[in-house]
Amino acid sequence: MKISAVICEFSPFHYGHEYLLGKIKEDSDAVIAIMSGGFTERGEVGIISKYDRAHSAILGGADLVLELPFPFSACGAEKFALGGVGVAEALGCVDELAFGSESGDTVAINETAYRLGGAEFKRALAENVKSGRGEQYGSVYFDTYRALYGDNPLFDGSNDILALAYARRLAEIGSKIKTRAIKRVGKTFSGDGDGFLSASEIRRMILSGKDVSTLVPEYSAKLIAAAASAGEIYDTERLFAPLAAIFRVCGQTLSPQAYECGDELYSRIKRAFADSRSLSEAVEKAATKHVSPSRVRRAAIFAALGVSGWDVEKVSYTQLLAANSVGCEILKTLKKTAKIDIVTKPADYSSSAYALSQKADALLMLARERVGAAGENMTRTPVII
Repeated sequence: MKISAVICEFSPFHYGHEYLLGKIKEDSDAVIAIMSGGFTERGEVGIISKYDRAHSAILGGADLVLELPFPFSACGAEKFALGGVGVAEALGCVDELAFGSESGDTVAINETAYRLGGAEFKRALAENVKSGRGEQYGSVYFDTYRALYGDNPLFDGSNDILALAYARRLAEIGSKIKTRAIKRVGKTFSGDGDGFLSASEIRRMILSGKDVSTLVPEYSAKLIAAAASAGEIYDTERLFAPLAAIFRVCGQTLSPQAYECGDELYSRIKRAFADSRSLSEAVEKAATKHVSPSRVRRAAIFAALGVSGWDVEKVSYTQLLAANSVGCEILKTLKKTAKIDIVTKPADYSSSAYALSQKADALLMLARERVGAAGENMTRTPVII
């Protein structure tokens, strides 16, 4: 059996995701989705619960959905890839990592990733970062590559950038997992282009109360509608009050050295939460030309929850979210092949990494229209179809 993995967020699951899984299955017998839990890459929250998103994924073509745990799920591209690839590698049964890509060019992605992982690039990058030009790390990263090897169109697409991070990480660990780029059909993150509407645009419509039933598959629309009816739509903006309380009351006791933070950024974030009346306002005040809004959100969450650099060095577990009959058979195989804990009963599992994820889930429950209990996810069971 050929098994492909895809690292994803599915927030929400839409026609573009259905298309991607369909293309993967044209040359695979099964698909494992390694999906972000409550927090996602840009320091935002998933629009509906991870279990509902996983349910949609199974109905849309995935066979098994495992969680990419916090804090990896909320990190920037490099650590997001480290976590996702780490899960795929540790499962011991994945033959291929497939991903949506603006270019759809597997060869170019692998070649560029090889250069990014080379000694020449790493040396030049370290020198440029050390020079302290004050630019965003991403800008320095791409400018360093361009100075050495010339411009590269792969840097223009958010999905291609993630694909490069995946391919580079696979090469770094000497993985036997192959890569497969599938050309993305749809609009960009910013809303440009033709085809399927992006997840970010659909999220904005959901949060503004608009009908998205024609923009997502029927099964996904029903789960979104049910979540909305139950007051279980998540909105990152609702995290302002709890985060502001943490920074205003406990700001002196938090660590400025939280991952993606540092003294200067922490001071700006602390001041911003003291002087603002919404999360978007606080993020805007703390962001600079050299620090993106996404990084501000991530740094604020990591500082509030006490996430350190050690917490993003190696993923130690994944959690079962959903499976169909094929996925259940794969789970049986994983008992023999996996080199990572696979949590099937949250209440029975304990580790420092899992405890940190539970803290994140407790905060996450305050982002819902109907506030949830801190341990609500501990009582949920995987979706088995």
